[in-house]
Amino acid sequence: QKLYVSGAGLRELPEEIDELRELRILALDFNKLERLPDGLCRLPRLTRLYLGGNRLLALPADFVQLQSLRCLWIEGNFLRRFPRPLLRLAALQSLQLGDNRLRALPAELPRMTGLRGLWLYGNRFEEFPPALLRMGRLHILDLDRNRLGG
Repeated sequence: QKLYVSGAGLRELPEEIDELRELRILALDFNKLERLPDGLCRLPRLTRLYLGGNRLLALPADFVQLQSLRCLWIEGNFLRRFPRPLLRLAALQSLQLGDNRLRALPAELPRMTGLRGLWLYGNRFEEFPPALLRMGRLHILDLDRNRLGG
């Protein structure tokens, strides 16, 4: 099952979204979401989640329950810190974090051994994040438009 609610001006989602148990793809990009309901974290089959172009400052701790998630796009939000629940999502392969406000990455990042694509363009890194040197399985790493070497 798929649900596309892109560019609809949504400010919030109903907590009951967790009743969509069979949902595999959820597109909520280009809305006005400032937070995600805990119900979103109770979608056991979700493999792709598109949250780009919202107003998110963080992800809920319960996000760690999304163990089927393979692709998360959360570009163009207001994240200042790397969302720690992501560190425990073993299935995650593609993580799009471009155009946020990140300055550093957690030392535990290399634990994300399934990750193949990591987009970090347009953030606020001033030096190359050391954790990335231990991410030898990455096929794609995008650090364009940061403040590296400046």
